[in-house]
Amino acid sequence: MVIHESLKGALKLKAVLLDTCVLGTIRNNIKNPDVQDFLKLLDELKCTLTINDLIKAEFFRDANSHTELLERNNFIKALCQQFSLPFDQSIYRSAMILSYIYVRHKHKGVELIDLMTSALLEKYANNQRLILVTTNHKDYPLTVHDRIGAVVLDLGKDLSTLGFYTINTNKWAEEASELRDSEEWQPPARSNIPEPPKLFG
Repeated sequence: MVIHESLKGALKLKAVLLDTCVLGTIRNNIKNPDVQDFLKLLDELKCTLTINDLIKAEFFRDANSHTELLERNNFIKALCQQFSLPFDQSIYRSAMILSYIYVRHKHKGVELIDLMTSALLEKYANNQRLILVTTNHKDYPLTVHDRIGAVVLDLGKDLSTLGFYTINTNKWAEEASELRDSEEWQPPARSNIPEPPKLFG
């Protein structure tokens, strides 16, 4: 496993949000040398490993028995120092704005859980306090994200590329402003049709 010094510096003392796919990769390859080296590195960099409530639910949903559900729960408790980051109303609002930004750019197939995760990154964007690690790169397009580095894990029969993502607040603000000012998102003329909740301002 090779990791650039710049990525090490970016990760040091940060909270690292583990996507569901990464949880699965770690759990299914826990004895793999590259996986062990990756976890050791995060520990040496004093990263705080965390998840959010939707990632936790997605990780739990395909357990095939109560025993496996308990095993997965214990796995997360052992791995993550902060068990779950909560959502609030501002994150739901940001996720909706992001979904409309993606529509304008024709980014298709991004699930609600990924929109919510990006909105969570946006909330903690100051000083890049929260960094996402995922293997599902298409779900975090560079329209509003920055990919600050990548690590390839040799899993024996396969290679897994971990991407590390943050929100670029300048990109986000510019895209949200363009969306707000676009003709499609101007309030309609007064009519008997109820207006949807306001997204901007």
